[in-house]
Amino acid sequence: MDKKILVFGATGQQGSAAVKQLLDNGFKVKAFTRDHQSAKAKQLQSLGAEIFEGSLENEIDIVNAMDDIYGIFLVLPPQWAPTQKTDEAEWLTGKLIIDCAKQANVQQIVYSSVMGSELQESFRPLFKHTIESYLIHSGIKYTILKPAVFYENFYLPNYGLDQKLIYNPLPADMQLPFISVEDIGVFARLAFQQPEAYNGKVLNIAGELLTSADLAAAFSKALGVEITPIEIPVEAIKQQNELLGLFMEALHIHGYPKIDVNEFRDLHPSRLSLNQWIEEYGKEKLLTIVE
Repeated sequence: MDKKILVFGATGQQGSAAVKQLLDNGFKVKAFTRDHQSAKAKQLQSLGAEIFEGSLENEIDIVNAMDDIYGIFLVLPPQWAPTQKTDEAEWLTGKLIIDCAKQANVQQIVYSSVMGSELQESFRPLFKHTIESYLIHSGIKYTILKPAVFYENFYLPNYGLDQKLIYNPLPADMQLPFISVEDIGVFARLAFQQPEAYNGKVLNIAGELLTSADLAAAFSKALGVEITPIEIPVEAIKQQNELLGLFMEALHIHGYPKIDVNEFRDLHPSRLSLNQWIEEYGKEKLLTIVE
């Protein structure tokens, strides 16, 4: 296949999943990374990706990376402690990449945002929803993926498994949407394989809807230890990070967007349930966390 895809965030979870899916399905891939000598960059190179070293803060690097590029998979580095300043920086980076893509005559952009970005417009004036809107009005063919919470987030201390807990900042009976980063990679690949079918689509993507009790039961059974769900008050989250607290508050009021997970069974029949993800990808690392 002659189409070459430039992947931003290539060594991150979503980016690397997209790189592997694209390479496995006949695409050429250029992986944008800050350090071409990193272990993750070398791993992608060994799979067949062309490595491009550059900085997201350097317009010349971004322009040069777009030489001979058909399409872009765009995911920007996550901010686990976001502020208005980091939001503005993310928006400016997203805008710059879209502007450069338009000048370079890039034909298609697949942007990975976040589910519920629209709920944050009132208190995050510059955020992923701003990048979404800018892309929609750019004139470039686009697909916007809005992934649910990653299963892979349970590797992180702030999700509680290291204490044999499931921290939940939302009502205990609320079903929360989850997805594997592997499946985000699949949807990225599908959007490039079927551009006419995916062009102009904004897709909330999830693999499974689970309560905190469902999560605790699945982890307990798979890992052989008792995992207990515990609800965290929104005010406690606000004290740690105001923007994340306000998002949790919005979710308490509005909930996540309504999702029919069966719809994704048609688009991606082999998407991973939590139990499948644990067995196929997460178990070994999760066992070290709950020891």
